[in-house]
Amino acid sequence: MVEMITAAIAFSFEGESKKRLIWLIPQRFYYRQIMYYVAIRSIVRAIKGELVTWGILKRTGNVQIETFNVTP
Repeated sequence: MVEMITAAIAFSFEGESKKRLIWLIPQRFYYRQIMYYVAIRSIVRAIKGELVTWGILKRTGNVQIETFNVTP
């Protein structure tokens, strides 16, 4: 209830529609569950020593640079 009241106050300060308050409770529940999953997965990977990579970039060296003449 405290969270709903503070959210209603925040919505009134921002001029938001009060209809959106109905989504507060489901959003809070699912958001927390997703964050628990991410945090636990991160801790397990840190304990195992696994590295998180962004993928491998194949370097080809075929970039061409175009020059632009800037005249004042």
